[in-house]
Amino acid sequence: MLSEKPEKPLLLIVDPTTTFPLILAVALRRAGCQDVEIVSFQKTAMAAFWLSGKMDQTKATKYPFVSPWDAYPELRLPTLAIVHLAFPAGEREEVLDRLYCFSRATKIMTTSTKEELLALDNRWDEVYLRQVVSHLPRPVTIHDLVERVTSLL
Repeated sequence: MLSEKPEKPLLLIVDPTTTFPLILAVALRRAGCQDVEIVSFQKTAMAAFWLSGKMDQTKATKYPFVSPWDAYPELRLPTLAIVHLAFPAGEREEVLDRLYCFSRATKIMTTSTKEELLALDNRWDEVYLRQVVSHLPRPVTIHDLVERVTSLL
């Protein structure tokens, strides 16, 4: 079930690298944003599973004891979602569809340049384009992270 309790801001990261969330966590800590909770996925299927609420149901019924899913918080609306656009279009759009359905207030940031985003042509829906508030071109610098991410949180 979707939780809407006022808690610390939630940052959702869907990026194939394992280092990007770690670098972002360090950058936010150095910028004085310790109250931000980060949940990251390297696969879109796992992110969609979490965003669907099925992970919470599975944890409650199938895994009442310790499981790998315990590392992820209970589902709630992310304040900001950082989505890497290199995922295949169908996989990427499943995550973006769920974000769009749950909360149009969730801001989306991409880890691709604006030119790469526009080059996706008809594979990128105009609806999502309106939700994208910023781009983090690769390679991402610490300055980019602090400047763009902290202003949105």
